[in-house]
Amino acid sequence: MVNKYYDKDCNFDILTGKTITIIGFGSQGHAHAMNLNESGAKVVVGLRPGSSHEEKAKNAGLEVMDIADAAKAGDEFANAIVNAFIDDLGSYLASLINLLDPEKIAIGGGVSGAGDFIMNPLRENIKQKTFFDDIAEIVVATAGNDAGIYGAAFVAEN
Repeated sequence: MVNKYYDKDCNFDILTGKTITIIGFGSQGHAHAMNLNESGAKVVVGLRPGSSHEEKAKNAGLEVMDIADAAKAGDEFANAIVNAFIDDLGSYLASLINLLDPEKIAIGGGVSGAGDFIMNPLRENIKQKTFFDDIAEIVVATAGNDAGIYGAAFVAEN
């Protein structure tokens, strides 16, 4: 049996005063953002710089921000997701450091665009999980968000 829920079945008061962050504005992000916006919630859409969806979200009357800024603007749940991401990435990188003891780790891709918002807590998280007192330097890749493209081109060429 299927349960159907309608507006009368929901308590929208729990969203009063909250900023809901939607990351992405593809088919699902668009639907979630528009439904929440039409229900009276304050919605911020987080997109990568230069996203093809930016104009579409703005034309829909939504505020658009860089993903990291949108996460900062969101409520405690949005920040809990960012913190869980930092904890997971910190665990992966700490394991890498514990196994290989590299001198430097460069963070590229979309994470690199978040700057100190992600990088500072990430560095602290890694320090707590490594065996070494003097750990690898954690830096933003000079290629930034394009690091993955350059890496893929290098692998394809070789």
